[in-house]
Amino acid sequence: MTRKSTRLISTYHPGLVSIDCGASEPYTDENGINWIGDETLMQNTMSTVNETDVRYGTSNIPRELGTFREFPANPRKNCYFIKLQKGAKYLVRASFYHGYYFKRYDRNFQLHFDEKYRVTIDTSQKDHIINEVIYVVRDAYTSVCLVRINEDELPFISSIEFRRLDSRMYNLVSLDQALFLIRRIALGADGHVIRYGNDAYDRRWDSSTWAHTLAGGPKLIDVEGANDKPPEAAMRSAAVASRNNLKFKYENILQEYLTDDKVPIVYINIYFSEVQELDPSERRCFQIYIDDVPYGDSIIPPYGSVKQVTIAGNTTSDGSRLDLLAFFCFIGSNKFRCLSTFSLTYICTSIN
Repeated sequence: MTRKSTRLISTYHPGLVSIDCGASEPYTDENGINWIGDETLMQNTMSTVNETDVRYGTSNIPRELGTFREFPANPRKNCYFIKLQKGAKYLVRASFYHGYYFKRYDRNFQLHFDEKYRVTIDTSQKDHIINEVIYVVRDAYTSVCLVRINEDELPFISSIEFRRLDSRMYNLVSLDQALFLIRRIALGADGHVIRYGNDAYDRRWDSSTWAHTLAGGPKLIDVEGANDKPPEAAMRSAAVASRNNLKFKYENILQEYLTDDKVPIVYINIYFSEVQELDPSERRCFQIYIDDVPYGDSIIPPYGSVKQVTIAGNTTSDGSRLDLLAFFCFIGSNKFRCLSTFSLTYICTSIN
């Protein structure tokens, strides 16, 4: 199989490869990320480029979602081949946005990464879909393939992004295991998405919806103590609840990963960092519960650094619940009072 030239990629930062599917020329976006078009990276010359009905500059959608490439019914499988660092760990993000271009929105097709990991894309629920996976690149090239499932539902794609990660991050990822993102949230963030510029690895940290939030912390927060290196920006906000415990219930979000013959491993990272400089006699404490069962020891968030707690294990239900009980500890006293302010971000992923 002959691969198209990838010479354009060598002119860009090797850790950030960004492909705008359908773009006619390279450009730099508002975050300082360089984007290239996809003409030299794919094999099917019969594909078509379409513009979404919401043009860049007239809405909140980024420029890379202004066009998408649509593939014909034949061949059934169409692939991009990208030259990356063999043996390195990458976050790969594929985005799909049609902007209501199609008369019917319910398209289903498969997305294959590195000829090994696959997921089904379903556009019936929303017009903008982001799929993200972390894996180790096995060869000098990696592939991203779109595979048609039904004859009248043609695959399409808007953008593909490759972000090289530190080899020590996400240590459950290996040559045989990948992580598919379910959610990544910065609790208490003020409604904006944290990305490149605040996160050196350009991970997407979505904001959460909470009635009460708190922001603060020291001038510098050392994140190096956390294996997966959350950005400082995600650790400077906190969620405040009306009670002393906060619950996260993963309803339905695991459903697409649950099959009769395969139960995925759910990998959860929780990051703690104190956002207030407390009195020396005070400590803020947490206890994690999973389905009402205590998990590990109680946690005291550090001020000026980050503590990471990783939970990994099989799941048999999409209704599992994660609770955190928060309270103040008064040193040298038997008293305690409930406090529900804490700083937490988490990533929930499924290993394929």
